[in-house]
Amino acid sequence: MVLVALGWTIPSRQVAARATQARAQFSAALTAFLALVGLERQARGSPTEALEEASRISGAWPFRMIHAELIRSELAGQPPWDGLRELGERVGVGELTNLADIVAAAADGAAVFETLLAEARNLRNAELAEQQTKAGVVGEQLSLPAIVLAFGFIMLVLYPALTRF
Repeated sequence: MVLVALGWTIPSRQVAARATQARAQFSAALTAFLALVGLERQARGSPTEALEEASRISGAWPFRMIHAELIRSELAGQPPWDGLRELGERVGVGELTNLADIVAAAADGAAVFETLLAEARNLRNAELAEQQTKAGVVGEQLSLPAIVLAFGFIMLVLYPALTRF
């Protein structure tokens, strides 16, 4: 019974860890995608063209997923921002639904270049803060081994002096 529980728990935790890592990679790629959409939107007229051109730029898997979703929504006859919203909900990346809302506003005629760049900046800042938090946790975890190593070195230096007495 214990082996069955371990056989179920270990792989499910590994899958959950990989999913979390994939979401983080997707969010990091989305930061670049937001900036690209903003630049493409400024260069071209249509939000749909901006989304498609920005999704074609990179061969990374998040860009390919976004591009496939844009093509799927086009073939289904729905606006691309609805497809992005569905993709964001499906993969659990809320920032993609924010992008869909911003691009939907652009389709209504709103100027969204600054909004897209601000959203990309916010995502970069959030990612940087998360990385700094992780680095702080790892730094704290390394303090005990450093103390033990320093104590061992001090004992190595002091041992000959202590054994003479």
